[in-house]
Amino acid sequence: MASNEQPAIPVHILEHCNTLIGGVVEKLEQKIDKHTTEEMQRYKDILDAQKAMQQQIASLNAAVVSFMDKTDEFHSDIRKAFVKNEDGLPDYEGHRLDHRGRMTEAQKKQERMEKVLTGVMVFVCAGVGAWVLNVLWPAVLMGPPK
Repeated sequence: MASNEQPAIPVHILEHCNTLIGGVVEKLEQKIDKHTTEEMQRYKDILDAQKAMQQQIASLNAAVVSFMDKTDEFHSDIRKAFVKNEDGLPDYEGHRLDHRGRMTEAQKKQERMEKVLTGVMVFVCAGVGAWVLNVLWPAVLMGPPK
């Protein structure tokens, strides 16, 4: 044997090594396959959750848009309810002053009605009193019965 030559490895040892290496490789491939399957399932679950969240976000967004439309419509109705000032804007202060004026007018009307009612009641009481006095005066003048 030459000095650079290595001794030959027996065939049965090489076959045994190949069998061991093949088994290890097979187990590694199984683990990699299992891990890949699990990761793919996790990825699918994440995509499903993301899709559900996107649907929920779209639904919430539609609700917000609907609410904003209704709010704009309501605000527009309120603005239309007020008379416009010289700038073309709703005259909120004029509206307030108009209400205040109407309330003052209603209060004055109520006070006038109370005065009229009091006057009528005084007149009626005076009339009834005068009638009673007119009817009973002759009896007073005649004195008590004898």
